[in-house]
Amino acid sequence: MSAAKVIYREHLDHAGSHILYDTSQAVSHDDQDAEKRVSEYCTAVGFETLMKYF
Repeated sequence: MSAAKVIYREHLDHAGSHILYDTSQAVSHDDQDAEKRVSEYCTAVGFETLMKYF
């Protein structure tokens, strides 16, 4: 969630992305599609190394 907040706060998320919503869905509801989108967002902005802790 911390990485998602940084991406959102720094406006690094893709136009129209829902990084905070997708992160909460992935964590709280074990939503694998949301987890994939979060991984893609993080990779696109250079946070791919943080994903191993997600």
